[in-house]
Amino acid sequence: MPALQNKLKRAFWSVDRVLGGQQPPTRFQRFTARHPLGVGMCVGAPIVTLCVAESLARHDSLGDMAIGAGLGAALGVVFGLTSLGERHRQRRLQRLGLWSPASGEGRHRG
Repeated sequence: MPALQNKLKRAFWSVDRVLGGQQPPTRFQRFTARHPLGVGMCVGAPIVTLCVAESLARHDSLGDMAIGAGLGAALGVVFGLTSLGERHRQRRLQRLGLWSPASGEGRHRG
């Protein structure tokens, strides 16, 4: 099992390298990596609000309202997890010595 896991990791990082994953992060990528929960909330909350408001305006059932709220929550989770993935990518770039954050930027990471 560990051999298969290592092969999958190497395959993932080789695809990442081909797609430009070893480039220094942009300012926006650094921001999202520092605030994954905020990114998830900023994406999910407006969608949940709009879906619930639309369901209330049409007098839909609670099930229809829950579907809209679930959609917004799911999108928020996806964006938050993507931000966490970016945080891990940046830590890997630091570990490999390919990038180092500007002074004062690394103190925000926990």
